[in-house]
Amino acid sequence: MIQYAAFLIFALGCIVWLTRRSERPLVVGTILIHGAVGLLTWAYLVPVDGTFVITQDFSSDDLKYFHTGKQILDNGTIFVGMHELGINVNPGFAYIVGFFFLIFGDVWFIPNGISFLAGALLPVLVVRLAGHLGMANREAYIAGWLMALLPTTSFFSAVGYKDALTLCAVVAMFLSLASLSASSRTKSAFLYLLASASTLAFLRIGMLPLVVLSHALCVNRFRIHLRGLLLVGLLALALAPLLVWYQSTQTYDQFIIQEVITTSNTGKGMGSSILSGGLAFWILRGPLFLLTPYPSLSGIEDAWQL
Repeated sequence: MIQYAAFLIFALGCIVWLTRRSERPLVVGTILIHGAVGLLTWAYLVPVDGTFVITQDFSSDDLKYFHTGKQILDNGTIFVGMHELGINVNPGFAYIVGFFFLIFGDVWFIPNGISFLAGALLPVLVVRLAGHLGMANREAYIAGWLMALLPTTSFFSAVGYKDALTLCAVVAMFLSLASLSASSRTKSAFLYLLASASTLAFLRIGMLPLVVLSHALCVNRFRIHLRGLLLVGLLALALAPLLVWYQSTQTYDQFIIQEVITTSNTGKGMGSSILSGGLAFWILRGPLFLLTPYPSLSGIEDAWQL
């Protein structure tokens, strides 16, 4: 435990040291903000199976990455099949957690530490991406501070889930693609698109169509010629995970709707209306989830009485 805590402190120091001087206040501020959220989250943690989870009722979700890490530690190798670990999709974070288990042993906050490092780096990547997209320096830093202060980002940087790392990877990929596109290295940008899409599929396959489509429409300024045809082919390949993602969101929405109805006791709140509204209400789901932590994770039931 001491060795892993020392590693986290060292890694945070490296992030501060490697960033630009103008970015360091943002990194330090992010660490302090996310650290404060982590301390607030501690009030909800309960001990289960050698670690701590957000709520006892949903301990199975809280424990899955920790349990996977212990399985890899018991096997003594990272080369364990997905089915043997009980993983059906998105194995990336689970294997990363398992890798750290092999190095540091059975430490209950290994998944949390990975999320915290990703959360500390994320606002800096947002600032740099905003700069590459043409924002003025002031606006770019405002975007970074907004990301640092965002309640959901802070929350998922303090708990042991893959969301912070996935978001960090997505922003890093877009930053690299924007940089490559600005340098007019079309072939390199296209090859990087393939590599980044494969990496993201390892972390969260449902976001793969987002990367491909955004690159096609925004970064490469989609045109109908050979490059465009290749990107259309990639979009076609991305259709299957897109359908899987859509089906999973429908199932997940039903779970969330039930949570909202059970919590509010009426089923007539704004949250319930948005989540049950279908495609027409999708644009409103982002603000809803960004501003209010999931009830099954935080235990803050009043957040759903909208």
